[in-house]
Amino acid sequence: MNIHPKELNNHLKSLSNLYVIIGKEEVLVDEAISLITQAYIKDDISSAEINNVWLDTKESFGELLTKTQSLPMFTTKSVIKAQYPKNSLDTYSTSILQSLIQSPPSYHLLIINAPNLNSKTFQKYFLSAENAHLIHIQPFNNINAFSEYIRSMLQKECIKYHASIPN
Repeated sequence: MNIHPKELNNHLKSLSNLYVIIGKEEVLVDEAISLITQAYIKDDISSAEINNVWLDTKESFGELLTKTQSLPMFTTKSVIKAQYPKNSLDTYSTSILQSLIQSPPSYHLLIINAPNLNSKTFQKYFLSAENAHLIHIQPFNNINAFSEYIRSMLQKECIKYHASIPN
């Protein structure tokens, strides 16, 4: 299932176990990862284990698969945040991702951040996936959209916004 970033808050009321996030707008990607993680952990940060995995080799994909199939050790909730920096997938990586998309981890929340991949690469794998979701983060269209984003984030924190960049 594809999720538009603006629909993410509504979607997180019924959380899934796997999210693949594609997009190069780092501030929006980080916000999506934070929202998903917070929705999963809720208010009990002390009972959560967060693992960061760098997916840059064939072996790292094997390690990711092993992590997702094992039980969390000392916590009730486990988050695995995986970063895939490359712009294409080899056959082995594709098979691991297909396996995870079709059968997401039961005991973990898995968030894969793949900023350099094209969402079209993944869409066919997500068509029949019920508990795995693809989030495609689009870049800001213009400076006004970015300014509006900053304004809304500051307002969430009860900070007054005064534009210092003339229109």
